[in-house]
Amino acid sequence: HSALFLLIAGDGPDRAVLEKETDRLGVRDRVTFLGFVADTEVLYAHADFIVIPSRQESWSRVAVEAIARGKPVLMTDVGCAGEIIIHEQNGIVVPVIDRAAMYDALTRLVEHPEVRERFAKGAKDTARQLPTLDDAVKNYVSLWSPAL
Repeated sequence: HSALFLLIAGDGPDRAVLEKETDRLGVRDRVTFLGFVADTEVLYAHADFIVIPSRQESWSRVAVEAIARGKPVLMTDVGCAGEIIIHEQNGIVVPVIDRAAMYDALTRLVEHPEVRERFAKGAKDTARQLPTLDDAVKNYVSLWSPAL
């Protein structure tokens, strides 16, 4: 069994509280707070799965980026959950602020590599269905052309 490490990318108002909590729980040596990360490619390359525990989200660029890289996603039911992240196909969607559901999903992803592999395959399948940049531009132009 390999060691579990948590990398937290980004900054926010809860960072100091989270850092204190990792100290209190005695897990600070397994959690790294990266702050703002401009080049996220290395993070995606080394991640087994991506967690997006947002309370609210307009879309979730991170979820789409993860899927595009074939990474399973665990996220709360916000943004593109249900549209890009399909529960039990390419990831797990849990209710917002449901700690028990988040814990159960995290445990499942950590302890069951076959689940991660199945969701990674689902992520790759989803990624193949996403429009390319050229397709998106063509769709955008075709939608707006009649208005011009």
